[in-house]
Amino acid sequence: MVAINSQAPALTSDGSAEITLLELRRGACGRVARVLGESVEAARLKALGVCEGRTIEVLRTGDAWVLRVLGSRIGISRELAASVLLTAA
Repeated sequence: MVAINSQAPALTSDGSAEITLLELRRGACGRVARVLGESVEAARLKALGVCEGRTIEVLRTGDAWVLRVLGSRIGISRELAASVLLTAA
């Protein structure tokens, strides 16, 4: 996987690399490492199941992203997708 910027990806406590949700392609899965920020939107993501340890699948990318979480589909903005950090599922 390639990082968005030229810096090396951040590493989690177990040494695995973190990437943003934006780096996944349609059909790919990742495990949520953390959701950045304390905004109302970030809290809503957590309430919808996008929280640490949860596996999510990317169903659609673009300006609006569609994810499968716990068997449900949710739609989020590209900006919000950038705040979700993942590790390999």
